Amino acid sequence: VSSAKSLPHIFSFSYGDYENGISAAYANRINTELAKLGARGTSLLVASGDSGVGGNCSADGRFSPDFPASSPWVTAVGGLVGGDAGKTPTGEYTDMISGGGFSDYFPRPAYQDAAVEKFFATNKSLPNPQYYNASGAGYPDIAAQSEMFVIVFDRIPLPGVGGTSCATPTSAGVFSQLNDLRLQAGKPPLGFLNPLIYQTAPNHPNSFNDVTGGANAGCDQFT
Repeated sequence: VSSAKSLPHIFSFSYGDYENGISAAYANRINTELAKLGARGTSLLVASGDSGVGGNCSADGRFSPDFPASSPWVTAVGGLVGGDAGKTPTGEYTDMISGGGFSDYFPRPAYQDAAVEKFFATNKSLPNPQYYNASGAGYPDIAAQSEMFVIVFDRIPLPGVGGTSCATPTSAGVFSQLNDLRLQAGKPPLGFLNPLIYQTAPNHPNSFNDVTGGANAGCDQFT
C-alpha cells in the first residue's frame, strides 16, 4: 500500500492480535507503516476487539491489550449497545465484549493526556493497576453501535451479527461522509484522525456523545 501513488482516504480494519502474542520489534515496525499512511492523508480505523479489557488474560490475571488497536497511529473503535436516537444523552452504554485498555508497548501520546487524566480522576472503581499499564496508549478512541447488524453472505441476509467489527466500518462510513464534504469544498481529507478527535471533543461537546455507562469484561470472565 505504501508504494501506491494514490491511496484510499479511509481503511477499516476488522483484525486484531494480542500484544503479548507479538514482539515489540514487530509492533514498532507496523507502527512505522501506519504512521506513514496517516501522514499521506489516510484515516485508519481499527476494531478494538471482542474480548473485553482482559484479552487473552495471562496466568496472573494481567490484561492483554489488542494490537493494532493499541497503536497511537490508528483510531480504535469500541462497541456500544442500547440508547435512543435523538436523545441527549443517548443512553448508550458499553458493549461488554468491547475491547479496551492501555498498551504495554506504546506510551500514551500527548493528544490523549487530558482525556486519560480526566478518566482516571473521575473513575474510582477501576481494576487494580497491577493488571494494566496506566501510562500506555489508551484505546478505544471512539465507539459506535456494535450489535444487531444484518450482513449479507452469498446473497443471504444474516441478522443478529455483532462485535467491534461492525462498529468500525460504521464509524468509517461517518468519517467518509465528512471527507466527502471536505473534498467538495476543495479541502484535503481528514487523514490521521486522533488529534482532531481529542481536540474537538472537549471544545465542541455536541460533536460527540460521552458514554459513561456499562463495563467491558475482565479476566474473571474468561478464566
